[in-house]
Amino acid sequence: RETMLSGIARFVSRLRWPVAAAWALATGVLVVVAPPLSDVATQDNAAFLSDRAPSVEGGRVLARIWPQDQVGNTGALVFRRPGGLTDRDREWVRDTETWLRSERAPDAVLRTQSVNSRPELRDALESEDGTTTIVVIGFSRPPFTPITNEAVEAIRGHVIPSAPEGLRVHLTGNAGVGADQASAIDGSVEQTTVITLVLVILILLW
Repeated sequence: RETMLSGIARFVSRLRWPVAAAWALATGVLVVVAPPLSDVATQDNAAFLSDRAPSVEGGRVLARIWPQDQVGNTGALVFRRPGGLTDRDREWVRDTETWLRSERAPDAVLRTQSVNSRPELRDALESEDGTTTIVVIGFSRPPFTPITNEAVEAIRGHVIPSAPEGLRVHLTGNAGVGADQASAIDGSVEQTTVITLVLVILILLW
């Protein structure tokens, strides 16, 4: 007695070229029409919780009591020169923070802290040997969200290429790690999709 699967297999085998063409056409349409995965997916675990979940309610209470307390929504812009930061380096760091505080910066940038804007934090934001200094960037949205990831990439694209020669610049911290993880996940999904499509076509044509 013929099963449904064997009937489908015989049909696909008999019309393998039209079936393969249909798969290729469907894939092309989806590539053009479907939104990017980063626009429809979320990497915020809180998004999977009910509004009545204790942790979600607790977060709302904390946000109401301490609306400016967004320690987790930060990135660290690290500037380092092994031989010691020069006067030109320090001037450029100051100009960078000025840009981050201006309207030209990404909308997600909420505030910054550095030895220039918060000199009382010098011990925490600059190394004793004078080789490294940090500008802490506060974002309006949590890490891993598209708007913060885009802001991180925009800051990197603006700051790193224009850095004085020999000065190493990295954007790390929660926001930087989140953007890098999102990029790695998107790349992995794209590779997996292509490999799966190729394997499906090969199986259909075998």
